[in-house]
Amino acid sequence: MSRYIAQRLVWMLVTVWGVLTITWVIGFLVPSDPARIIAGVHATPQTVAAVARLYGFNQPFYVQYVRFLWNVLHLNVGTSYHFHASALPLVMQRLGATGELGLAAVLAELLIGVPLGILTAQRRDTRLDVLVSGGLVAGSSMPTYWFGILLIYVVAFKAGILPVGGFGGYGPGGWSYLVLPAVTYGITGAAYYGRLLRASLIDVMAQDHVRTARAKGLSGRGVLWRHVVRNGLMPLVTQLGIDLANTLSGLIVLETVFDWPGVGSLVVQAIDYVDVPLILAATLLASVLVVVLNFAVDLVYLALDPRISYT
Repeated sequence: MSRYIAQRLVWMLVTVWGVLTITWVIGFLVPSDPARIIAGVHATPQTVAAVARLYGFNQPFYVQYVRFLWNVLHLNVGTSYHFHASALPLVMQRLGATGELGLAAVLAELLIGVPLGILTAQRRDTRLDVLVSGGLVAGSSMPTYWFGILLIYVVAFKAGILPVGGFGGYGPGGWSYLVLPAVTYGITGAAYYGRLLRASLIDVMAQDHVRTARAKGLSGRGVLWRHVVRNGLMPLVTQLGIDLANTLSGLIVLETVFDWPGVGSLVVQAIDYVDVPLILAATLLASVLVVVLNFAVDLVYLALDPRISYT
């Protein structure tokens, strides 16, 4: 196990390095002048040249790349062109709001998708199964932004039950701001969870150890929870790890629709301003989350199924 963990840590570092390198190269090749962006559109050519010398934009490609890697080792991906502040702390300041929304959204997915997946697996090929499965397919087909706008109009604007958007923080009514975006993400995402779990449970139900448990007289509920659901959760754990890891990218549209001040909305601003350091900071954070959570998923596999061994 210790050897496996050491190997995974090395590959995690290599993966993060590769993602950051690709992002940096793309930012370097973008046809824009970062010195002009920093100095302003009305800056004189002399000022732009001075900014280029100050930040090293006039140096060769390999020199800039080595300096970038050295700065990354010190957790510094550069200064935001637009906000004129260190990019990584700017992203970290938004991480709390994104994490809060991401956890609420994933929780909504599980609360809606898991019961529906178990229900349709138990009632396979019945009218209820066809009806719920059809609803799940319809839910997975709805664009998140469209469903979010629809909920805002009906629930927030017309009925006035919940806030239209924004971030309530931890003050009065703070949690009410989470409901609409979390439900929006949860319903569209739960469709995939429900269908995935249904297929997995049906596959497990056909295995020999389940038939043996039934033959021994174990109750239907006992068979379901002790032998079927536990083994059927493996694909769900994989998807859950991916969802948690992709929270930053998956919530970009949702944060924009609901005016949520998280990392996603900050990335949209960074793209508008061609703010490469800010994009790199978000990429660094997202890549670290992806590799760490994927590693955590592998460890959960081992807890769910001790037969799994790593060589």
